[in-house]
Amino acid sequence: MSMHGLVRFAMFLVVEVPPLAASNGHVARVMMNAERLAGGQTRIFMHAVSLCEYISTLKRLTNYRDPAGFLRVMEHGQRFVSRTYLEATRRTLAKCSAFHNLSDEAKLHLSPERLGDVA
Repeated sequence: MSMHGLVRFAMFLVVEVPPLAASNGHVARVMMNAERLAGGQTRIFMHAVSLCEYISTLKRLTNYRDPAGFLRVMEHGQRFVSRTYLEATRRTLAKCSAFHNLSDEAKLHLSPERLGDVA
């Protein structure tokens, strides 16, 4: 198993076999990004707007042993960070409605045109 695959598996394992009463997803993502950075890889960022899709892919992986959606969401989070810089990331997140509350029924708007100025 590659380091990339091992990090994803460890992240899934912490969420699937919760060591804490709460915040296991947060702990898993912190651990995953620490390992990725230690391995010279970019972080994976999960913003609030994509959180529902992220959680549904974890459920699908758990209930149906289907990793495709989970891997897609992880790749998207990694690509998003790898193509942006700090200030450009802030502008991009604002353009994509990532700072909206989920109660605002915001949808993530990631089009190539919106990401073009930060690559």
